[in-house]
Parts: sequence; C-alpha cells; structure tokens
Amino acid sequence: MLLGVLRESFDRIEETVSELKAGSPAHPLRISLTSYFAARWLTRRLGRFSALHPEVEIHLHLINGDADFKRTDIDIAIAWGKDDWPDLEARLLMPIRVTPVCSPMLLASGPPLREIADLKHHRLLHEAGQGLWETWLTATGVENFMPKHNIVMDDPNVLHQAAIEGQGIAIGARALLNDEITQGLLIQPFEESVELGGYYIVHPPGARTRANVSAFFNWLISETQTC
Repeated sequence: MLLGVLRESFDRIEETVSELKAGSPAHPLRISLTSYFAARWLTRRLGRFSALHPEVEIHLHLINGDADFKRTDIDIAIAWGKDDWPDLEARLLMPIRVTPVCSPMLLASGPPLREIADLKHHRLLHEAGQGLWETWLTATGVENFMPKHNIVMDDPNVLHQAAIEGQGIAIGARALLNDEITQGLLIQPFEESVELGGYYIVHPPGARTRANVSAFFNWLISETQTC
C-alpha cells in the first residue's frame, strides 16, 4: 500500500515537471543572446512581447559564444552565424550587412568624407578580433589602406556609443542601428555594405512544442516583418 502511495506521489511530481517543461506560466522562458543584440534590438521591443504574453516570465542570458543547450536550461537562442548549428533547428531572423557609420557631428567638425579614400583622414573604431574594416575595405576594392588612427574595443556596444559621441567611424550592422540612424545619432556615409551572415533563432528539435517557446519564436518573426 505504501509503495502504491509513493508511486502515485512520484507520478504527480513527474507530471508537474513535464507541465513546467511544456511551457506553463510557472516555467520561465530562458533566452540566450549576445549583449549587443540585446541592447541594440531585443530590449527595445521586448515590451511588446510582454504585452501580448504577460504570462511568460522572461530570463535573458547574455553570452559571447554559442548557447550550450546540453549543459544549460536555455530554451531558445538568438545567435549570429551562417546557419551552421549541428543537431539544432535554426531559422534566419535577419541577414546582417555591415557598413561604416559615424556621428553627423564628426563630419560637421572634421575632415570631409565624400569618398572611401577620405577615410584615411579619420579615426577608425575597430571591434577586437572581428576584422570588419578589413572585410569591408577589401569588398569595396580598397587595398593597402592606412588610416590616420585606430582605436580597438572588445565591446561593440561601447564601440558604437563612441561613434555616436563623435570619437571616430565604426563598422556597424545596419539592421541593428536603424533606430540611431532614424534619430539622427548616426549616419551611413557610404552606400556600400557587405553581408556577413545573419542572426538566427536557434533551438533544440521539438522545443517549439512548448507554448512559451512557440509564442516567442512567432513574435520574433513578426517583429522583423513589420519593423
């Protein structure tokens, strides 16, 4: 008899755990992403998701690399790359094209910037280890380029804030800087841009059977279609 009671209790515990994993309101939605994407895109829109789904508690986990679904309890990730996530499901959220950006104050007070060759008279802001300037310059046919001065930073959020403050010219992902450009904080001095992969929604197979994961996935797609 005692064994039967214990078995029933364990069955109830297992059912509760299953309900939580299935995306009940008590189970938070854990999202992995970079601080750059969080600051430049997601957190500016997250209130709209919460208004639609107030029952979903959101936990943001900021990382610099890929999400580890096997060793963590992450439900879904927004990751930059080229659609190469073995054993995971991935959907392109937005392609990324990079292009120079700078403050209009810089051009008002500094040397002219009418053509790409004029960049050599300006300070260039680099993200450490990315080689974005080199990639863009090569794609536009510029070789043996020697800028006046370089500053290297390992945080892209700090780098683009420096560009907003007129400290130099940065390479930026156009899709993530639309707000700053629309507000006149940054300008895009050249039309040339280079595609460098994209941001993808990544999750383990079957994750979207959970209601909160599915709701967030569908909301992300709708946001990129309307913004």
